[in-house]
Amino acid sequence: MKTEVDCKAGLNKEQIADRINEGKQNIVQSNITKTKGQIIKSNVFTLFNLLNVLIAVALAVVGAWSNMIFISIILMNIIIGIAQELKAKKLVEEL
Repeated sequence: MKTEVDCKAGLNKEQIADRINEGKQNIVQSNITKTKGQIIKSNVFTLFNLLNVLIAVALAVVGAWSNMIFISIILMNIIIGIAQELKAKKLVEEL
């Protein structure tokens, strides 16, 4: 059932109550983005990072320290990913 609404006056109290009862109200979601903790967790705890840590541990056990330079690249990747996602989160929340 569609009711006519005066655009200048808006809805009256009865129309408002009817729409609330029908579930036709605007509800703003407060958590449309991930929390900072979720962002950090999702960037740090990945299968890719686990495999690289296991490789680094194996290299450390055999004393191949010069071969562990790739860990710095992995850390930079994590930091850049977190920074980009935090920036995107901020922009989405400002919208």
